[in-house]
Amino acid sequence: MELTKVVCTSCGNSLQIDQNNKTQMCDACGSTFLVSHGLEFALKGTKEHKQIAKLRDNLKRAVDVDDHKNILHFTKEILRLIPKDDLANYYYAYANYKFGARRYLLDFYERVDFAIPDDLIELTSHIISYSDIRDKHLVEDFIAQNAPHKQQEYERVYNQKVIEEEHYSTIPRDVFISYRSTEQEIANQVIDTIESDGFTCWISSRNLRPNDNENYWTNIEDAITKASIFLVITSESAMVSPDVRRELDIAMKLKKARLEFKIDDTKHTSTFKYFFDGYKWIDAVNSFDEALKELRTRIYELLQDTSMKTTKQQEKIQKTQLDEYEKLLNRSEIELINNDFESAIDTCKDTLSLKPNASLAWWQLFLAENNFNSTEALNEFVIKKANLDKLMLLYQQSSYQQYKKYTTFTDGNYPKTIKQFEDALYEKLLYYINMAHLNADNKTSYIDAKCRSHILNAWNKLLTKYKFDTDTNLKQALESASDIDQLKTLFNDFTSIIEHPDYNRSHIQDYYTMFQEKLSKHKQQTTLTLTENQQLVEDLYEKIHIAFDHEDYEDVLNQTIKLFKYDNTHYQKYLYLLLATMKVNNTIDLYKAVQKFRKRKQCKLFESNLIQKLFEIEQTHELVVDLMMHCRHKKRKKENRITLRIGGDFHAVSEV
Repeated sequence: MELTKVVCTSCGNSLQIDQNNKTQMCDACGSTFLVSHGLEFALKGTKEHKQIAKLRDNLKRAVDVDDHKNILHFTKEILRLIPKDDLANYYYAYANYKFGARRYLLDFYERVDFAIPDDLIELTSHIISYSDIRDKHLVEDFIAQNAPHKQQEYERVYNQKVIEEEHYSTIPRDVFISYRSTEQEIANQVIDTIESDGFTCWISSRNLRPNDNENYWTNIEDAITKASIFLVITSESAMVSPDVRRELDIAMKLKKARLEFKIDDTKHTSTFKYFFDGYKWIDAVNSFDEALKELRTRIYELLQDTSMKTTKQQEKIQKTQLDEYEKLLNRSEIELINNDFESAIDTCKDTLSLKPNASLAWWQLFLAENNFNSTEALNEFVIKKANLDKLMLLYQQSSYQQYKKYTTFTDGNYPKTIKQFEDALYEKLLYYINMAHLNADNKTSYIDAKCRSHILNAWNKLLTKYKFDTDTNLKQALESASDIDQLKTLFNDFTSIIEHPDYNRSHIQDYYTMFQEKLSKHKQQTTLTLTENQQLVEDLYEKIHIAFDHEDYEDVLNQTIKLFKYDNTHYQKYLYLLLATMKVNNTIDLYKAVQKFRKRKQCKLFESNLIQKLFEIEQTHELVVDLMMHCRHKKRKKENRITLRIGGDFHAVSEV
């Protein structure tokens, strides 16, 4: 049996093994690793071999405390040494996910080829515990493919996560429960009683997110603010609790509806006496069950009363605000007519403080800020005096943009107030973009600085990015369809344009329709071309196989070079290129041909782009590794060399 040196990818220990094994257990650390990884790792230096154990330990500690920053750091170091390590690749994807780069982990969930059972067990357990509930279907598929016996465990953990996320949400609740943590059992009974009637509760032991100490009191204050009733479970320990007293202070400032559930005979402290002055407590000292019944009734009545009061207050406030809004709107209109622009600006701002989405108030503010006493005055300015600079300055003003945001567009058309202004700006901007004598980059910088939010700014950036100096140039390209690939690239980068609110009112929509029609015709025309190309590729492979049979390596080389022009899918052309270069027609003789090279020439060959490409290809990876071992460590006997068959089905190079 021929032995080969490998290095354990967990501890860096060197071993002599039979390289025909797929996996190997390390006699030093007891871990199992892939032999192919051990062979590649053996080519690294002693320094790297010594580093791996420490990196693994550091990664484990980072994973144990869920330290995303260090997980990312240590996985990068491990992958630098062992690029295909399953665990390191998973934790690298997980850490990136936590920093917002979701793609790596979503791609990892699609994997099904895990050769080391211990690695699969570890990463599956981590996925079950730490996966995002948003990725449920992907995780379910991953577990079904790789660890089906873990499906029930995942379902249980997932359901618990959903419940916890519901508890941590900041939605308003009916009742906030203030209590001392030593009375948790009583608090749980109170919650069960209230929630059994369909009401919702907030309690710190359940609804505060763990380990979020930084936002502890912010979250509590937010919960008290949003709750309708502030319920205190009163006891001697609760009355001396600093946390309970602080919650009382917050509720007092917010003037919350309050209710006391008293569970012992301790007299009120001054704080509690003041807070509950005039309120009748629920006595739970003598009969706890009767107190719970009374609690249900009092909660219902208090919520009904609170709801009615809230509704009446809101109606009263809304009516008052509406009356005040109309008064202010009329006043600003009069101030505009009288050219009292400063007063009109102040009045419009007061109007918007009552109704921030009032489009008419935003329009009057825009007119006042620019000394126009009416829409007609604006239109007259647009016709007689406005150049591109002035129009862009008006367009970018916040008051104008807010008006566009809140006003109504009937059938997608501009309202009469701004139609003339918008049309004039669009026409002048497009004319400027089509000025061919101006530098394209200068035009882009100018428009972006002056009119950033306009759709033609986004359009001009796209034109410049794809080397169209003007809008007219693109139109000509569309009409001729001379370079459909360039047009396809541009229109594939079209998201920001389509999502712009003015897209459906622009000429760009017509361009997109024209492009779709041209693309459809192009696809019909190229279908035949693709069929012809496929036949050409098949013919080239046939010629190569015949040339190999006749040992005409120059012809093999010429035909293979042609393949790179027509065939972008199959890997075997790289192997053919190597064989023709070495003047052999099989991989067994390839060993001998490479061995004949001097050491420097061998190094140059193994560092070449061709060998690197073959190393990356799954079907030829093992051959490249074996060739390196043959030349640098121990010669392979003929019967032990890797044999790849040439010929037959041109789609495959199959192992014999």
